[in-house]
Amino acid sequence: IPKRAEIGDRSFGYYLDEEAQDDVPLEGFTISGYRNTAAEQYAKDNGFEFIPLKEIIAGDTNGDGKTTMKDYSELQKYLSGWDVEIDLEAADLNGDGKVTMKDYAALQRKLNGWS
Repeated sequence: IPKRAEIGDRSFGYYLDEEAQDDVPLEGFTISGYRNTAAEQYAKDNGFEFIPLKEIIAGDTNGDGKTTMKDYSELQKYLSGWDVEIDLEAADLNGDGKVTMKDYAALQRKLNGWS
């Protein structure tokens, strides 16, 4: 099993200039992907713009990049009907497409290190 994925030279973002018999980079070509991946490295190596995708951190309801008691509190407010904005994808810890008390309980288990 490879430790790190790689993208071959000129796999994306090039076209063959038949007159020059050479690969030419496409103007304005961008690559979207997650940070610190082969996609980001390929974009950097080839001079293409890299657009990072948002990574969903399970339980990070306030979107600050970590899961803490602040997230637990925000989720509690949301479920109690308060007018708060949360990251619904991150709040759906059980992946059923809804944010419910089951997710609240799952976040509690996660924060306490319970299985």
